[in-house]
Amino acid sequence: MMLLATIVIQSGSLGRFPYIQDLAAFPPLYVWGPVLLFAALLFVLQWGMSRIPNRWYLMGYGGMVMASLLSVAVGRTALWNRLFSTFVP
Repeated sequence: MMLLATIVIQSGSLGRFPYIQDLAAFPPLYVWGPVLLFAALLFVLQWGMSRIPNRWYLMGYGGMVMASLLSVAVGRTALWNRLFSTFVP
């Protein structure tokens, strides 16, 4: 779980990378895409080295995927835009 938390934190730094915004059509996906791919790669590497899939990592990864897709869906709604516009003039 600590590894997954560290991977999720990478999304903030990837969002500040200057050329990453050109990689996706939907704005949050340029951050979540590489992070989710990296987390999946780590799962496959650990599975290949130990020959036993880590089900707790896989469940945490599934939760991370669902949270990222939910953030993409919520971030594109009119309600979110209204809430965000009240905080940022």
